[in-house]
Amino acid sequence: MLKVYCDTVFNPLLNKHDFMKQAWHYEFTEINNPKSELMYKGKLYDEMKEFFQNPNNIFKETVKN
Repeated sequence: MLKVYCDTVFNPLLNKHDFMKQAWHYEFTEINNPKSELMYKGKLYDEMKEFFQNPNNIFKETVKN
């Protein structure tokens, strides 16, 4: 098992598609229309946005810094 874990940690298989899905990126609001507005997309972006919409979390981050 140690060999499997070490291989995963030291040789990750991160391809561009997985990275783009997880990280934040720009995307057009209308996919086939490049003149439409750009907006942020991504799983991590949505989670961060949700975290900072909570007033308790904003207070904690302000006090911590």
